[in-house]
Amino acid sequence: MENLEDKLAQDRVITKEQYGRAKEEAYKCQKSFWSMVVKLGFLSADDLSVIFAQESGIAYARIADYKL
Repeated sequence: MENLEDKLAQDRVITKEQYGRAKEEAYKCQKSFWSMVVKLGFLSADDLSVIFAQESGIAYARIADYKL
């Protein structure tokens, strides 16, 4: 399986420029690529949750969409 970070750019979830910038900023700030993608506003934390769920084959449900 290919690297999930690379897959984001390849599948055009983020642009190659955004990918490069997030990688660079993550390296400079010694933070994870994923936290930098969110901090820079390229994806939301919800977007990442959906992507991680899809890639791992786990069903995803947004609790906020349901009324208790």
